[in-house]
Amino acid sequence: MAISPTTNGIRRKSNIILRTIPGGLMPPKRKPTAKQKGFVADFMKTKNATKAALNNYDTTDINTAASIGCENLTKPKIVKMIDNAMELAQDSIIYLAGNAKNENVKLNASKDILDRGGLKPKDELDVTSDGKSLGVVILPEKDIKQEG
Repeated sequence: MAISPTTNGIRRKSNIILRTIPGGLMPPKRKPTAKQKGFVADFMKTKNATKAALNNYDTTDINTAASIGCENLTKPKIVKMIDNAMELAQDSIIYLAGNAKNENVKLNASKDILDRGGLKPKDELDVTSDGKSLGVVILPEKDIKQEG
């Protein structure tokens, strides 16, 4: 297969049109498919590539979905889409933490920022006095016996 001469910087090789760029030829840019867009949207919600692949690709096999998800996370176009979505989400959360009119929204946005930074509130209550334990134990409601 011979490459035809250039016309305005575009060469044709068989049925594929290649754009001339400095240093060589490059295939035409392709837009992300609906499946790729759905994969990115689901990945942003779940942070799980296998679940995102199960929801957007024609498979019900978990191993196939894991393989598709892993492959998608190596594709530069999909990685760039995920990075862009994360930046937008981060910017929105930071804006809400500082500018929301509702205090509850500000609080939740601040918690989300701390969570993304790896900081979470403790799940247990530490009741102390001057650094010494008071020996108070908080029992779940199901362990408290009702008198009567």
